[in-house]
Amino acid sequence: MFDTHAIARAFTDAGIDTGALATKADVTVLKTEVAALEARIYKAMLVQAGAIVGAVIGILRFLD
Repeated sequence: MFDTHAIARAFTDAGIDTGALATKADVTVLKTEVAALEARIYKAMLVQAGAIVGAVIGILRFLD
């Protein structure tokens, strides 16, 4: 079992501000932002793949 209270206490005892620790809400927001970024990356990859396929088709038609 993971005792978050004990971990927070250990940080406090070590002189680390517990306000710097991430909450569940922080992690949820971060997961949402990562998912949105991942979707944008996949979209960009799809656009690039389409451009490459289009360029190859154009070259092949030019060579005929």
